[in-house]
Amino acid sequence: MSDERKLTEPLSAGKYNTVQLGERPPLERPTPPFQVVEIVNQLRSGSKKSSEAELERTSLYWCNTCGVPLLSWSCENCGEAGTRICSDLKPMFGEECKFLEKETGKLLPGKGWQDGLWMRYKTIRFNGQRFMRLAADGKPVILKEYLPMDTLSNPHNHVSPETLYRANQSVLDELEEEAISLLEILWNIILEENPSFPLVVGKIA
Repeated sequence: MSDERKLTEPLSAGKYNTVQLGERPPLERPTPPFQVVEIVNQLRSGSKKSSEAELERTSLYWCNTCGVPLLSWSCENCGEAGTRICSDLKPMFGEECKFLEKETGKLLPGKGWQDGLWMRYKTIRFNGQRFMRLAADGKPVILKEYLPMDTLSNPHNHVSPETLYRANQSVLDELEEEAISLLEILWNIILEENPSFPLVVGKIA
């Protein structure tokens, strides 16, 4: 077979630096497309697992038996599996509930978090379910009601702080230990930089 015959191979642009008889110096070729696809799939798979783990870590759950939010998927007080509700909640308190009732003209189904009232942003939740959403540009206004008042009841009868703690005991204890460890680290850093600091604190105290 002649050299001219060999040059009948189709050449894509940039496949070789030069196209000369008998000379084919190869260029550094890019990663083949199928390898790129494999890398993307690995990243997507890892991202999916990471997202699921993050969702698990940041989600709050609701124990229908104890009537409290949970920081993990199961209740440590009764052992029931919780229902995932959202990623953020704050407790509602008596004065806050009175203010909202006065401003909206709507009675709430409780007097605070111990009666099952919690809030996420502008949405009030009752026993883990969405109750109403507010607009708070100035005077609070009810934008939407999710649960009719005549269907609401509180089977938990004024939840105690002890029940809330027991339902989340291991997570709360772990967070407490982390906070104490952080304070100890910061305290040691302060002592290293300012050895006389404890004496100053003692005199102030």
